[in-house]
Amino acid sequence: MKIIGLTGFPLSGKDTVAQYLVTKSFKMLSAGDIIRTAMRAEGLRLDRASIQAYVTRQRALRGDAYVDEEMLPHITGNTVISAFREMAGVDFFRKKFPGDFILLEVAAPIELRYARAQMRQREGDIISLDEFKAQETYELSAPGYSMQQVLDAADARIENSGSEVDLFKQLDIILEKYGI
Repeated sequence: MKIIGLTGFPLSGKDTVAQYLVTKSFKMLSAGDIIRTAMRAEGLRLDRASIQAYVTRQRALRGDAYVDEEMLPHITGNTVISAFREMAGVDFFRKKFPGDFILLEVAAPIELRYARAQMRQREGDIISLDEFKAQETYELSAPGYSMQQVLDAADARIENSGSEVDLFKQLDIILEKYGI
């Protein structure tokens, strides 16, 4: 059994990578979906700042790896998990699945990711490029976030600034490297 964790900034292509892995018989779990579902149940806004505040509160109450612990019972075979933004989750899965957890960074230029946000139009996406950059800077250094450490801890990096075909070729090379 292999567990592939995905990290990267919003709109880098993590979900596209996860969906591709589903075609390779992986089950997909999303930390963001778990968080957004809980927030909807509480009637909270789903913009990036609200999500960050919610996660910070939940970590203080339940521990840094609370979302990871909620995912654990759903892992029954090869699984792809999106998205890691703090080292507590990475450490949690590396301890639970020694030798079977692989962390992949999906990267894309900020301008391309911003354009994707404008097309997606999820709550909180319609902001200026400067605001988008400021949110990213916050995630790199905010208390309770260790995004730079997570990016540095990735076992491999996939550049997603070209076509899906190029993206999937890179992913296939990585999968082959890890015997998947």
